[in-house]
Amino acid sequence: MNRLRRIVADATCDDATSLALNMFRSYKRDLYDEFEIRSANRLTRAVKMQVSDTLAELRLEVLRTEFEAAEPSPVRTICSAVRWDIDMARRALALRQECLERETSGPPVPPCVFRRGRDGEWQQRLRLVQSIEVTSRSRRLITRLRRSPSY
Repeated sequence: MNRLRRIVADATCDDATSLALNMFRSYKRDLYDEFEIRSANRLTRAVKMQVSDTLAELRLEVLRTEFEAAEPSPVRTICSAVRWDIDMARRALALRQECLERETSGPPVPPCVFRRGRDGEWQQRLRLVQSIEVTSRSRRLITRLRRSPSY
């Protein structure tokens, strides 16, 4: 969000909107690469939910930034455009066909966990813990949204 605010402060309204949308699209591409989401592959329900929850968290941050801005402000226009793009990404993800879940004992882990580095086992454990934290944050977010009467 800080980077988005800097973009808005430094550029004209049209340039800032374009830069902010490109920043989100770059983030989405990296997120999809992390979970190996391609244009033609089927996803498990767990992967779809995890990516959708991550996008929902980002949407809430953008919405919060939008409402914190002054009423007639280019920030509101820019945040609205980014929020719309996030909504479209979530809808497209929801329309993707699902494949059968693999039997796993834990939460879904992105394939990049198994890449070996200098301390491969340590990296794998760290990624697993991070994945568990993301899943629990997403569940809390879903619970909060279900309780919210305005959503």
